[in-house]
Amino acid sequence: MITDGFSNRISGVFANTADVLHSAGVTPVALFSAHILELDTAQAAGFRDLITKPFEIDRLVRQIRLLLGR
Repeated sequence: MITDGFSNRISGVFANTADVLHSAGVTPVALFSAHILELDTAQAAGFRDLITKPFEIDRLVRQIRLLLGR
């Protein structure tokens, strides 16, 4: 699953995505964000990966494949 942080403030990104993470259960969730975040911070919040904007399509496909275990 890929979700956007839906916040114009960094402090709101993790609060806005808490329900998504909870509902996802064991499904890996990647945070899609234009905010400057560190992967370890996103992982500490429960995300499996961080996809930053702007992104290169080839990198996005690689990240998705890794999340799916392919």
